Amino acid sequence: MHLINQVKLLLPRRSLCSLYSNMVLPILEYCDVIYDNCSIRDSLALENIQRRAALTCTGAYRHTSNDSLLAELAWQPLRIRRQVHKLCLFFKICNNLTPGYLRQLVPRQRVNDHRLRSTSNAILPTPFSRLSSTRNAFVHSTVKLWNALPLDIRSLDSLNTFKLKVKSRLYRQYSVHFIPRLYSFSPLGRAPVYHCRLRLGLSALNFHRFTYNFIDDKSCPRCNHVSEDTNHFLFHCPAYSVQRAALLRDLSTYLPNNIMTNLRILGSYLLYGSPDTDLQTNLSIFACVYTFLDATGRFS
Repeated sequence: MHLINQVKLLLPRRSLCSLYSNMVLPILEYCDVIYDNCSIRDSLALENIQRRAALTCTGAYRHTSNDSLLAELAWQPLRIRRQVHKLCLFFKICNNLTPGYLRQLVPRQRVNDHRLRSTSNAILPTPFSRLSSTRNAFVHSTVKLWNALPLDIRSLDSLNTFKLKVKSRLYRQYSVHFIPRLYSFSPLGRAPVYHCRLRLGLSALNFHRFTYNFIDDKSCPRCNHVSEDTNHFLFHCPAYSVQRAALLRDLSTYLPNNIMTNLRILGSYLLYGSPDTDLQTNLSIFACVYTFLDATGRFS
């Protein structure tokens, strides 16, 4: 992670995320179905490594909300990923896709049931455990996760389909505002980082700093407006009227008039993009925003 941090200004976000996913994440998740019974302290230590990677990839401030960071990158908490891995391994055990010594670990409903397919359709008995360390071990904890799955998921025949269904069930449903695939095309430069910070809700704007208790005054330093929030900065502050006029002129090339006149919708387009707009148009809109951010000099 230290080496990735050293080149974060030389590589686009796409490359930084790829470095993390291919060089760091496999180490964090090696044998994770075994060590998932680790202490809460150790689990948080692992999550902090991923958070550090998210800060490096996005350029966000270190106090940024972790949920927003993960939503920005479409990453999942490592503890949730471990649950998916455990359930996938358990599915393979129940469907005779693993060595016999693993199949012997699964509690079965009937002693004479040599073929474990029936376990997919039944609630499995949770093995008795006296110690908390044992209760969190692979078999004990995964049986509980397995029993919590709906019957239609437990009864699936395909591992790939099972994995997709489990992911859709366990993975968090992020805010509809975030479109992570779009942000992966962020180019090099400071403006995309400023843009990301605005989207994540912690930037150099006084309202954001006030919200996080960094300062006591949230008013605009340029026009003394009561609150320098994102909406004020983008659409109302008179100090940036010239730059704003250029921004709106450029945006009119890509957006219809009904969106240009609705500041609430327009603000969402400028910060998050729109799932109803094609990729190239979204990237062109973001390019206009980057030009505006550079021209104002507010974050320099």
